[in-house]
Amino acid sequence: MGVVRDQTAFEEDIQQALEKARPIRLKPHSTILLIQSGAMFPDGRMVAEMSKHFTVVPFSGRPPARDSIGSLETRDSAGLSRSLRLAAARAGAETILCYWGILESAQETMASKVVSWVPLLTWFVPDERQHMRIRLKLALVDVRTGNWSVLSPPPFDSNALSVGPRRAVADQKLVERLKNQAYGASVEELMRTYSEERVSANRAN
Repeated sequence: MGVVRDQTAFEEDIQQALEKARPIRLKPHSTILLIQSGAMFPDGRMVAEMSKHFTVVPFSGRPPARDSIGSLETRDSAGLSRSLRLAAARAGAETILCYWGILESAQETMASKVVSWVPLLTWFVPDERQHMRIRLKLALVDVRTGNWSVLSPPPFDSNALSVGPRRAVADQKLVERLKNQAYGASVEELMRTYSEERVSANRAN
């Protein structure tokens, strides 16, 4: 999003940014550069859901390789943001959509019924009895202006506990089912919030 941590911000800059800021609107059937953070390609189900409303250009969500001078934290994130917007512009995309997925698991203590949610580093889950929940966060960036917005739909969870020797297989199927539900609902929420047609219809009502 072009946020530079060590950049000095002045009041004039803030006021100018507020004056230039415009709400993000998604045009039906427009082109969107789609990124899944940390993945070489976005999940196929997310591409399919987005393709119902837009022309989707899948793009890598892998960060640039670290060099010997410093980490990504010290690089010019504003420059990286402009490079990504340039790549989107060359693809004819007016908007960039980047999404993050967090899978959480919870073990239930039967005596107290206390459930503690713990984020998992990957989509894979341990082979044990547990609840599962998926959270998605979506960031939209307007390619022309650099204006951005973030959407965080409600999480999807399941209380179906896997048992037996094929627990690992059942867990992975449950993760895929939760992902598919989350992707579909997130795209619907995206359309309700940012689609030009739905925003205009709501105003008319």
